[in-house]
Amino acid sequence: MCAGDGIAPAQVLDLLTRLVDKSLVQAQAVAGQARYRLLEPLRQYAQPHLEVSGEDAAIRRRHAEHYLALAERAEPLLRGHEQAAWFERLEREHDNLRAALGGAIRRHESDIALRLAAAAGEFWFLHGHLREGRHWLEAALALGDPTGQAGMKVLRRAATLLIAAGELKRAEALAQQSLALSRRLGDPHGEARALLALAWAANEQGDHRAARAFAEQGLETVRPVGGRWVLASAFQTAG
Repeated sequence: MCAGDGIAPAQVLDLLTRLVDKSLVQAQAVAGQARYRLLEPLRQYAQPHLEVSGEDAAIRRRHAEHYLALAERAEPLLRGHEQAAWFERLEREHDNLRAALGGAIRRHESDIALRLAAAAGEFWFLHGHLREGRHWLEAALALGDPTGQAGMKVLRRAATLLIAAGELKRAEALAQQSLALSRRLGDPHGEARALLALAWAANEQGDHRAARAFAEQGLETVRPVGGRWVLASAFQTAG
């Protein structure tokens, strides 16, 4: 993140160590790793100088891209045997994820905002950040019409968090949008997951026949291409 503009990646640690030696940066050991923190008075002093330098936007984009890469790396591992380790790591990085996503939204960088919200949505849902997850997902959606894989996932993840909150009509609308987009993209896994969200919403409203129908559609959609988690969820809902 700090490399570039005349600073080689191999120089970063040495420069950071010098700042620690001068008590300008604090170093802490967390879970066996070193973490560095700029003292708040120094951060407040440095921020306007960074803005005047004209480098502020580039630095913030690097920060967002770094945490986007982290979230996308974590996303597929949050339902496997590495789940606990990744939950712990993402909790440690949660403030950075918030800063990265909030900055992308303020700068109207819809591509980064949608991708980051889509990747982090699994963490928010599984680790109990339901209200916060809804806030960020809907803020990302407010940037404009969602498109692509990221838009499809943000729509679906927002729908699932709204179902958990009992806002079922809004959830259904978003799940239907996700379903339509997944079909346009030719993504059977996305289509099946959107159908399962609709099944859950119908079940919450007591419409068990519709819930079963949605789940069976999801099962038939994903069965030819595999996907154990989606298949298991569909069997459970339709059973």
